[in-house]
Amino acid sequence: MDGEGDNAFWTKIGAAWEHEDRKGFDILLTAMPLNGRLVIREPRPQDAEAER
Repeated sequence: MDGEGDNAFWTKIGAAWEHEDRKGFDILLTAMPLNGRLVIREPRPQDAEAER
């Protein structure tokens, strides 16, 4: 993420899959963040449908 609030923009650098028991995630990174920070959020409804 770069910037704050409405001025922020996000770069997709990987994907995460929730474990069946809902107690963890598998995370696949295709790039590393330069600042070492990862933010993992639930997908928004429009993002989840676009990936299908």
